[in-house]
Amino acid sequence: MPEFQNILTELKKDIIELAKLTFKNYKNEAETDVREFLTNSEEKLKRWTQLLAKKELTQEEFATLTKGLKDSAEMKLLKQAGLTKIRLDEFKGSLINLINDTVFNFL
Repeated sequence: MPEFQNILTELKKDIIELAKLTFKNYKNEAETDVREFLTNSEEKLKRWTQLLAKKELTQEEFATLTKGLKDSAEMKLLKQAGLTKIRLDEFKGSLINLINDTVFNFL
């Protein structure tokens, strides 16, 4: 299994880029929110990635677990900036898909 830190580094880079592209007028808020989300989710992602690498989780089980992270992605600063719940939910869905794709590509 590749080092989890390499996966996390790639995730941070890709997620921050996604946030900046999605919220061009709120790049700083988006970057702060996604960094906080990743910090808060890191331990769970590490544990689930290790279980997936050991084949103790299937990709479907991993995806179900990461889908649960969607609700914990608060995006406080983007909410304060006045972005709609629908737009934030769409971004959170893209965020979770990106996490899954990145982890699956590494393993």
